[in-house]
Amino acid sequence: MVLQIPAGIVATRYPATLVYSLTTLGSSVINILLPLCIRSSAELTIVARVLQGLLEGFSYPACNGILSHWAPPLERSRLSTIVFCGGFFGSFLGLLSSGWLSERFGWPVMFYLYGALGVAWFCVFTACVSEKPSSDRCITDEEREYIEIEIGESFSSKHVISTAPWLKIFTSMPVYAIIVANFVRNWTFYLMITEPTKYFDDVFGYGMSKLEPTPKAETCFNHAAKVASLPLCPHLVMSVVVPVSGVIADELRKRWLSTTAVRKIFNTLGFGVRGLFLLGVGYTSDATTATVCMIIGVGFSGCCMAGYNANHLDIAPRYASCLMGLSNGIGTVGSILVPIVTMQLVKDRSRASWSNVFLITSIINFVGVIFYAMFASGEKHSWAEAPADEEPWEPPTPTATAFKDVGYDNEEVFEALEDDTSRNVADATPADFSKSPLFPTRANFVQQS
Repeated sequence: MVLQIPAGIVATRYPATLVYSLTTLGSSVINILLPLCIRSSAELTIVARVLQGLLEGFSYPACNGILSHWAPPLERSRLSTIVFCGGFFGSFLGLLSSGWLSERFGWPVMFYLYGALGVAWFCVFTACVSEKPSSDRCITDEEREYIEIEIGESFSSKHVISTAPWLKIFTSMPVYAIIVANFVRNWTFYLMITEPTKYFDDVFGYGMSKLEPTPKAETCFNHAAKVASLPLCPHLVMSVVVPVSGVIADELRKRWLSTTAVRKIFNTLGFGVRGLFLLGVGYTSDATTATVCMIIGVGFSGCCMAGYNANHLDIAPRYASCLMGLSNGIGTVGSILVPIVTMQLVKDRSRASWSNVFLITSIINFVGVIFYAMFASGEKHSWAEAPADEEPWEPPTPTATAFKDVGYDNEEVFEALEDDTSRNVADATPADFSKSPLFPTRANFVQQS
């Protein structure tokens, strides 16, 4: 939380790829050293964990900084959801493997393995990933042109920070809509990470660490609700729902709906369905029903990643890192408050107390639905445009291949125009084509994108 907002500024001031890779490397190295810290002293362990948390605070803002250079407008939903679904799948794999690894090889092996994987990732990422398409050596010229022309602008990191309209950012209701949505998401996500085991132990009378072999008369599903896989199921479902929702969102934006409408629809699906099913979790007296409601509710919440989470790139792509740092920094307050509030509410470990926990969480989700639906926007804001004194960016002259999927379909005409030195490809009109393109000129295309 502490470094989220500064992290957004740093990820804008310096190459986001560099910020992301170095902070992940630092966190991974600390993970490898944690067993030594734990054996040494509690104080050293606390310092190491705090430092690790500070480094990981750079991840989300830096990810948005990378996407701002690589995600074309009509592919932002799918690309951002693919990127961020890794966190849910990582939670699933980590929870699934940690117990087995600890029992078989000892508890330190988890820290060594996950830390080593982080270091290996750093080596691959550094070798293969570039900050911008213009500096990437692995993509084709056609792909580079397509990305750059669709994004429609290129900006200097130094210039972005010096011209950031902070007053307009802090007085923008669509920005506050994203912040509120981030708070709602963090509250519910960390409730589902930290509390399911306690809930099932208190309400249904069994703890994950005290399970006996399943009686033959008990169904397989009820047994599944009692084993450590229960907290994993929602995250596994989210790992599928998140990227699928991104693909569907982009298809809707391309064919039928505005970006604003799509963002609000998917945010409503994510928070609204989750709020309804969490009421089922809180008020049912049956373990199977509670399990099903938890899996559906939390799994369906993946839809909101194609809602508010991709929204930073819509309203202000050049300030996407700053906005993610701001929204995630304030939103993290939810993850801090939820265990404190839960602990106070369930001191008596009663069913009624847990019902109150899920009722409060559902209300928070419904408030998030209403606030986001009222104030969110999917349109690029005027304060996010390039300043008047910034050197204007000229997109590269498009080739036929670069526009093959975005309106132009007559390669022979493009080749003829490119061979004709007296005419510019950007001046092509519908009359030059056997079939009218979606955009008469390159300028029209850039403006529409």
